[in-house]
Formats: sequence, structure tokens, C-alpha cells
Amino acid sequence: MGLRSGVSTKTLLYDNDIAFADSIYDRNGNRLSIDRLGVAQFSSVDKTAQKFAAYAELDLSLSRRIELNLGGRLDHYGFINKKNYLSPRLALQFKLNPRLSMKLSGGTYYQSPSYVWVNNAFNSGLTALRNNMGVLGWDYLLQDDLRFFCGDLL
Repeated sequence: MGLRSGVSTKTLLYDNDIAFADSIYDRNGNRLSIDRLGVAQFSSVDKTAQKFAAYAELDLSLSRRIELNLGGRLDHYGFINKKNYLSPRLALQFKLNPRLSMKLSGGTYYQSPSYVWVNNAFNSGLTALRNNMGVLGWDYLLQDDLRFFCGDLL
């Protein structure tokens, strides 16, 4: 049995000056003045935000041949309205012999919206990108420090 955990923090420092031409063209080639779009011709963004994460994993030996890994991750994005995201993970390994194992794992993974988008207050309603993933595969221990893995996404 084993337990792993960790935390991380990142600070987003975003400093950007934006300038639009006095007119732009829509996809039909029609000229539009910038004031028709409702955005300022010149703007400056100087923003600071925080991003935190914490994770924990528990390894359990259910038998001589079966191992289970339970885990989770909590992400906090300080620059969007929905700030907290919990990601559960689970992995099961069945040892066919001392060197060959079958593995099945799955979990939810989140990624923050691109910093280019979240610097604008109008985009604070964006949410983190979500991916539910599963992998089925096998691995072979070639040497004590060299492992070959082959798997496929489910």
C-alpha cells in the first residue's frame, strides 16, 4: 500500500496592449467601422490571477496479482466564475506473470481555458475543458528499470 500527494500553485501575470485598425472587414468583405463592434479601438490589460491544484493517490494490493490505484485531483482557477473542479481517477492492474500485466484505467481530466480568453472580463463565464478518458492496455517489464507499454483509448 502506498499514498502519494502533492500541491501546486501558479500565478498568471497577463500584460497585453490591444489595438484594432479603424475599420475591419466581415467574412463577406463588407467594411465595418470599429465603433460598430462595441469594442474600444485601444485597450490595455494588466491582470494577475491564481491557479492551484492538489492531488492524492492510493495504491492497494488486492491480491498477489491484482493492484488498484484510486486517486483524485482538485483544480482551482481564480480567473473564471466556476473556480473548482474535482477529477476522480481509477486504475486496475492484473499481473499475468511477474513481467506481463494487463491494465485498465480511467478518469476525468480538466484544463483551464486559454489565458488569451480569460483576460477579458466578458469571458469570465467560460468553464474548464473536460475530458473523460479510459485506457486499456498491457505492459511488459523488459528489465527492472525498462517497461514497454501498449494501450488504446476507450
